[in-house]
Amino acid sequence: MNRREFLKKGLEGIVIASVPLISSCGKNPVESEFGRIIPWESVDDVYLGDTLDTVSKKLGKPNIMGHWDGVYVGGILNFYEEGYYAGINVFFHNNTVITLRVKKPYSGTTKEGIGIGSSLKSLHDIYGRPNIITNNYEIYFKNDRSFVIGCSDNYIDYMEINLTHYFERL
Repeated sequence: MNRREFLKKGLEGIVIASVPLISSCGKNPVESEFGRIIPWESVDDVYLGDTLDTVSKKLGKPNIMGHWDGVYVGGILNFYEEGYYAGINVFFHNNTVITLRVKKPYSGTTKEGIGIGSSLKSLHDIYGRPNIITNNYEIYFKNDRSFVIGCSDNYIDYMEINLTHYFERL
């Protein structure tokens, strides 16, 4: 092997060894093997039960902050409409996250790749048959939580994770 071949082989080894490091540099720390959405638990490392202060530290200042009043409970609502977290809505009651909702343009998914725009068929293939099915939403219950899928034309429009003890089950 001449010097040129030796250097070429050496550089190939450096490039090949560097690829995993380069590809992982741009990855958001929230995108773990669990995905950005963990059904019944969290969205982008914001968990049901987190406080307003904790959410602000994790996601930053919301674009819109207001009050909401539902049939059973009300509280504070944070809308994130720009940047990496665009499409996340966080509902608080007594300073506690009780609902996390994602909608367009949110691009995160579950670890299985289910997100906004996914087909209901792919959702059902992974999570099975939901507890409740209507024309425009489906609900999966687990302990004191629900995973709500808003849909139209057999595709997901929004996804929501709730603490169900704040809401009456349908």
